[in-house]
Amino acid sequence: MSQSERILFLIKFGQKKYLESLRNKGELYFKAAKAFNQIKKLNEAQGDSNEGAIWIENLKNIQTTLNHPKLGEFKFRSVPGTLTKLTQFNHNYLTCSFYAVTNKDFERSDIFEVDERMSNFGGHALVISNPKMFIDSVFEYAEKDNIQLFAKTVTYEDLNREGRIELNPFVKKDIHKYQKEYRMVIKNSLDDSKILYSHILGENGKIIPTKTHEKLQFKIE
Repeated sequence: MSQSERILFLIKFGQKKYLESLRNKGELYFKAAKAFNQIKKLNEAQGDSNEGAIWIENLKNIQTTLNHPKLGEFKFRSVPGTLTKLTQFNHNYLTCSFYAVTNKDFERSDIFEVDERMSNFGGHALVISNPKMFIDSVFEYAEKDNIQLFAKTVTYEDLNREGRIELNPFVKKDIHKYQKEYRMVIKNSLDDSKILYSHILGENGKIIPTKTHEKLQFKIE
């Protein structure tokens, strides 16, 4: 995010009971990166086969050799014109993501609509109207617990291009660009999940139902 871009709202999509825990108790649930590899099998939007990857390499015209102790040597070639993908994973982090509405979203219009695909992420949305207070409080609690916490907006790239692509938790494939993520990451953790805390949101958090295939609309007045 550039210095001129400022987060106006953070939105957490999910099941109402978890959003109520965040709003009323300050409970923020982090998941292991590998969980999103599994989710992809059930939910293409939420899942990501590249989650946890530190690099991928897309190669053309690969030839491999198999040496069998009895049958001898076999050579295999990849399908012409297609890319073979190699991936190196390092699943030692936990993540929690929000949808970020920024001042840049209102540069061309005083109305901004959240992509309707976000309504498939659990049936409800928690709108956080004081994102700075919220983010600062999560970092405050993390520091008290000696937890390494990092946070910033995600960048989206074409990960199908040929060659080696270096990755980190804040780089995702461009088909997820509509998710506009602001992501918090706990590094150097092998846990499956973890709960961090924020200040209780109170009036700074409002839970609203989301209808499938309907957009949330924000208007600057």
